[in-house]
Amino acid sequence: MLGSLVQNLNQTNVVTMIVGISAMILILVSKKYLPKFPSALLVTVVGVIITQSIKRFKLKSFYGNTISLETSQNC
Repeated sequence: MLGSLVQNLNQTNVVTMIVGISAMILILVSKKYLPKFPSALLVTVVGVIITQSIKRFKLKSFYGNTISLETSQNC
């Protein structure tokens, strides 16, 4: 399993990997220090806040392109 991970590391999206690892760390840390608090809810709220800040401030992506999350009005 670890060998497969190392072999396919060049196909990994770095931003997605960082977000996933950060979410796991946040869940583990919150379970240790806030055992009665729903850590999955905390990760969800933080994810929504980050997504909205990207949408609002049109932050630059990891690759230098502007992240555009605008929706189409042609329904």
